[in-house]
Amino acid sequence: TFQSISLRIITNAPFYVTNHTLHSDLGLPTVGDVAIYSYKRYRSRLTNHPNPHILALNSANIPGNPQRRLKRRWCRDLINEF
Repeated sequence: TFQSISLRIITNAPFYVTNHTLHSDLGLPTVGDVAIYSYKRYRSRLTNHPNPHILALNSANIPGNPQRRLKRRWCRDLINEF
């Protein structure tokens, strides 16, 4: 929402212009799109890394940590959505 509010102020867009229109006209990705791209790139770099300690970071679960969490979404959950 902060990104959309900032774009609205910068472009002086009227209230009836949708956030999607703002992003598509300006050619800017949303914060969610950038997060998904960055996380996919991070994961792809981990799979090909020669260091075994860094390869251990590429697990779907954190060792010793149950699946229960307070946050609704983690970055790794974004890959399964799209």
